[in-house]
Amino acid sequence: MTTLIFDNEELFVACERCAGPLAINASIEGPHWACSKCGWSGESDSPLTGEDLPRDFGMPDSDYQVREVLAHYGAAVSTANVLETGLINFLTLVQNKSKKNPTQQSWDHHYAENVKLTLGQLVQRIQQHVILNGELKQELQWAVKARNDLAHYYFRERALHMATFASRAFMIQELRGVQSTLERIDQNLTAERKQLLGY
Repeated sequence: MTTLIFDNEELFVACERCAGPLAINASIEGPHWACSKCGWSGESDSPLTGEDLPRDFGMPDSDYQVREVLAHYGAAVSTANVLETGLINFLTLVQNKSKKNPTQQSWDHHYAENVKLTLGQLVQRIQQHVILNGELKQELQWAVKARNDLAHYYFRERALHMATFASRAFMIQELRGVQSTLERIDQNLTAERKQLLGY
């Protein structure tokens, strides 16, 4: 575990054992924390294949960390796209099931229309057809805001964050949290769809 503390008004990541400054351990894929003062390291297990993960040792830690921020950003956006696709499928299922004689052609028609909708519009349309449980409704509202922040504002609002090691570390933790929450919401959406529609 790590702690963000202030030192001369400069935010940095401190080791919980000795309060020394942490840096990226370049020996494995990361970022993984390592303390130069007490030797603590946050290394994870090796890959399942048992092979060493590639690491460009010529790359400065700061550049490597920037790459990790961008990778976690991409993972969060990808997860938001998975949730969006789940909503498209959910809405299409609801619309097609409401027809007397649903066909592949009616499915294709609804799907083609639904892929044009924004994430917020998809949520609104679904709620016009089915009654979602209150928790999922709140989660989907959060997801719309989170996805829009990622797509339109994330790096613009955090331009200065990219300048320091500690703030980039915070961004990585933040993006991991967003991705994890979006994954949970997608799982809850799938469970709700199964309960309401039977599949």
